Amino acid sequence: MNNRPFFRSTIDQLESLFGEARDIESFEKLKTELQFRTTPRATILLRKVDVEIRALVAKTQPLDRTREENGGATGSTALQDSNRAQGIPATIQVPVLGFPISENKNDRKSFEIEAETIPSDKAPPDNHSRLLDLLEYLEHLAKLDEKPVFALREYQQLVFSEAELKGQIGITHDVSTDEEQVWLRIERLQRADPPQPPQEIRDWIVAQPSAKSAIANYVSAKWGPWAEAEKPRRSTIAIYDKFFSLYQSLQAEGVERPLEIVWGIGVARWKVRNQEIDHPLIEQLVEIDVHIDSGVITIGPRSAMPQPALKPYFSLEVDGVDATLDFVKHFFEAMPADLEFSPFQRSTFEPVLRFAATHLDSSGRYHPDGLEDINDRTLPAITGSLVITDTWAIYARPRSVNFFIEDLDRLRKAVTNSVDLPGPCKKLVEPPSSERTYSPTLIDVTKATLGGPPSESVSVTSTEASNESDQEFFFPKAFNADQVAIVQRLVSKAPRVRARPTPSRTLFVTVLPLGVRF
Repeated sequence: MNNRPFFRSTIDQLESLFGEARDIESFEKLKTELQFRTTPRATILLRKVDVEIRALVAKTQPLDRTREENGGATGSTALQDSNRAQGIPATIQVPVLGFPISENKNDRKSFEIEAETIPSDKAPPDNHSRLLDLLEYLEHLAKLDEKPVFALREYQQLVFSEAELKGQIGITHDVSTDEEQVWLRIERLQRADPPQPPQEIRDWIVAQPSAKSAIANYVSAKWGPWAEAEKPRRSTIAIYDKFFSLYQSLQAEGVERPLEIVWGIGVARWKVRNQEIDHPLIEQLVEIDVHIDSGVITIGPRSAMPQPALKPYFSLEVDGVDATLDFVKHFFEAMPADLEFSPFQRSTFEPVLRFAATHLDSSGRYHPDGLEDINDRTLPAITGSLVITDTWAIYARPRSVNFFIEDLDRLRKAVTNSVDLPGPCKKLVEPPSSERTYSPTLIDVTKATLGGPPSESVSVTSTEASNESDQEFFFPKAFNADQVAIVQRLVSKAPRVRARPTPSRTLFVTVLPLGVRF
């Protein structure tokens, strides 16, 4: 790629280039490449590159202000005097993720930027930048408890591979209609009772020589054919029972440990750096439904976009994972609107799997290319070379933050492209006003009750009450009066929420701006 000269470089090579760089052009090339990478080492190196670029820009910028233009001071002295008068420090410490700021001035020298090098229009952050910082904080907060999962068995939940669900009686695939997408359909089969044995052998305990022929005739003529026909039926019934049990768990579970169902495509198998990877590369959230009358179980995709499952590769710092993530995102974003992602339509996922096989491992291969029988859906053995299959799996797991982070990305783009922010977002990130809004009220102790007014009561004037009563708010989930009051105060001109913190209020205030539409 012409615009990415270090596209094939490893993070070790990029760090070496950083140590050798001396001019702005070299640092800019490094910055262009690091912006496509998201590993911790790449993030830290990107911030170091930004610091060096700013320092070089500061050295090359002419400071030709005269003493007359700055009240008798020149160059950096005038700007430092002006900053000092406004309370702006002479240096700004730039913390690097994962490294605390050292108390030793020599240790933190490279992370200090002279205040005069920062453009005046960037010094006071506006509402947009504050909100973007808040979204970045929420993203890092969501990732704190996320650990990479290398194999599906680590979820310790329901897991079914494609081979286990293919060819089963009563189970069909890709039965979508114009109204909905159905990727899997499981009939509610009933167990068939075995045929009744003849009267002469029905109550026998020890086989008598005279009954042996009757028993052999019963087994071969009646019980044998029944068992042969019932075996696949019982297998489907066992699968149905597991999915039905999962459906009941999803309906009855609380918020402590919510689950989600995932349809994974492109199972990758690889033993690398003492870790065995046995996990799909593409994940699509699906939902399970049970028909009211027939009891048929259907599984279909949710409205969320498919996501790459690359955390194991990021945790192992596999070369090429950044390029793979970039390709996957662009591939799904560029997918035509009339083409729906499906594990049964190869054009919607196969380019991603082929790209990953060639970029994550130099000896990696796409498994279908070497298959003699395309109907063979068994998984290959795990070896030291990456093998990516075109098979899929269905599994349940604790709810992931991947799709929450995707929502944050969409909101971040909306904030960046918006000219103005909605009222609630402004209220959330604007600095508090210095204006005094609290007016003490004298209480008539002769009329007050012993307990006094409720601790969480809020006095509202009649005008405010009439205005708030006319407002209508849409909540996608269950809500209470406290949450309505919080929204009303955020939308109003003088928002102020004073109440004892509770889990529901804290969570609601945290995620409230995510529901604001631009």
